[in-house]
Amino acid sequence: MSVYEGLTTLPEGKTELYRIFVDLMCGGWDSAKLLKRRSDFPGPIKLAVVVRLASSLHFAKSREASAEVLKEVISRTALRYAKDWEPLVGDIIQDGLLVRDGKMCTFCHHSFQEYLCARDLADPSTENRHEPIRWFLRGQDWWREVALFYLAMSKKPRELERLVRDCAEVAGATGGTREALLNKTIEESFPGYRIRA
Repeated sequence: MSVYEGLTTLPEGKTELYRIFVDLMCGGWDSAKLLKRRSDFPGPIKLAVVVRLASSLHFAKSREASAEVLKEVISRTALRYAKDWEPLVGDIIQDGLLVRDGKMCTFCHHSFQEYLCARDLADPSTENRHEPIRWFLRGQDWWREVALFYLAMSKKPRELERLVRDCAEVAGATGGTREALLNKTIEESFPGYRIRA
């Protein structure tokens, strides 16, 4: 059965659209088209690798992954496949989420790196997961889209509102346009929810 059977309209929100695209590009496309492409690497493994890779690259303020970075991420994320890191990377490239650029690999579009980094931050076990919000509030535009994706992924708007307010106070950005943008994202992600004044 196709995972996306019956999908007749675009999903609401950019974040959900990215989730669908990433799922498609980590093997879901084959399922959706009922293809039986041979792959030694399950979709959840590929997804775990690209999530961790995106986070590693974004925290390093880089868009390119060397062979060493790829090996290290795969060793930390999917130890079972550490020896087969090259075929695993090749499979992810064939899926279309990563592309080769000379000796380096990059995400097919930088927005996928931002989305996947936010997805890593949305994992409660991730350390310093709120830092990107603080950094964005302090003026670091590198973290803008990551912060917006991160807020849109949460299921607890009241906690997000407190988080943004607390981060804005620490960053000295209370009442600024950046705080307003984050609050607007919370309201758009949770129709009917309104930020308290």
